[in-house]
Amino acid sequence: MKERRSFAGTGLAQGQDSRVARLAALLLVSAAWSAPVSAQLTEGYLLGCYDVAEGERTEGRLDRRLPTDMSTVPMEPVPSSVGLDSAFYQVPPRLRLARPPEGTTYLGNVGQIIVPADAIPTPHLYMTHRVRNDTLRLVFSTGFHGVMAHLVPRGGGAWAGRANTHSDNLGERPWIRPIELTPVACDSPPPVPSSVMRSVPHAVQLVGGATIALGEPLPESLETMPRRSGALTVVGRTEGLFATTDSIAVVIDPDRRRIGTIQLIYLDTDMSSVVEARISEAYGPPTREGETESAALQWSNRVTRVRLGRGDTRFRILLRDYRY
Repeated sequence: MKERRSFAGTGLAQGQDSRVARLAALLLVSAAWSAPVSAQLTEGYLLGCYDVAEGERTEGRLDRRLPTDMSTVPMEPVPSSVGLDSAFYQVPPRLRLARPPEGTTYLGNVGQIIVPADAIPTPHLYMTHRVRNDTLRLVFSTGFHGVMAHLVPRGGGAWAGRANTHSDNLGERPWIRPIELTPVACDSPPPVPSSVMRSVPHAVQLVGGATIALGEPLPESLETMPRRSGALTVVGRTEGLFATTDSIAVVIDPDRRRIGTIQLIYLDTDMSSVVEARISEAYGPPTREGETESAALQWSNRVTRVRLGRGDTRFRILLRDYRY
């Protein structure tokens, strides 16, 4: 899986414009779904919590943009059943269909999909649902990868249909799998609780007591300087687990004003083994991205990735929460 955001040079927020454009396209498609809804479908029938079951994958039709001679295009394998990448192509096992923003009528309008706090989370930044006639449409997207599902009522408040993967990676084959939604009480235990997810670093402590954390607003007390990329340089130095950096930068989600990415630069390359040892002691051993001694390391779960990359004159740590 290719990392879509790069911090190289001035590309700290690379991919932000592309992701926003892709979201706009998804919303335009969803907005076209404005036909009258069947009389049997009501807010009470649709809204609420559901447990999700997905079946085996089968190959979907190739994208029309791809060359006719597919022998020249390397095709990606079926999405992995483990690791962060697989979560891009999965519907979360517990979800809640919620109403659209206040002041709009639900049926015929786009509503939110929410993953309950006690259920295992999903890396999708955009999650919406909408009804057209008797069909329920679900969209899950990171802005680059995701799932679209179309389901019909199956009685007893249940829904069944199929889910298609989507990606803007040219040459990544789409895949289809059956999907079922079964209504459940929102206060019932989720099929996969959030407690089973591996813990990884998500916050950086600064000298002076401030903390920068993924998914949280940037503390107003911190001094920042804008970058041409749209990122912010944070004035200060780290302490604790990530001590001691020479540069700190963040990327903030423009809609929710939450931190999605933290970059730490160290000019003392000898510190890389020290920081690696600290993280490993607190969060377990990393995954190595190659066999060489200089290969990048990462600690990750379904929504967060911490990557340590080594260079000749510096090393860099990226903390990334895909939900922001």
